[in-house]
Amino acid sequence: VLEERNDLITNFFTPEKEIVFFENQEDCLEKIIFYLNNDKLRSEICNNAKDKLLRKYSSEMFWHNIID
Repeated sequence: VLEERNDLITNFFTPEKEIVFFENQEDCLEKIIFYLNNDKLRSEICNNAKDKLLRKYSSEMFWHNIID
């Protein structure tokens, strides 16, 4: 997950583990190229984000938190 730097999202995802931030267009392009050339690391970050999203922010968890 590649996202423009946003302090709010760090409440939900861990930088460099579940999300990658960029500062500007140039930084974004550099990171796109880097992660396109680093499949293993890219997949690891994507899987970490997906796992956390499904574990903590799924619709099932949403309704579970509302009902409880």
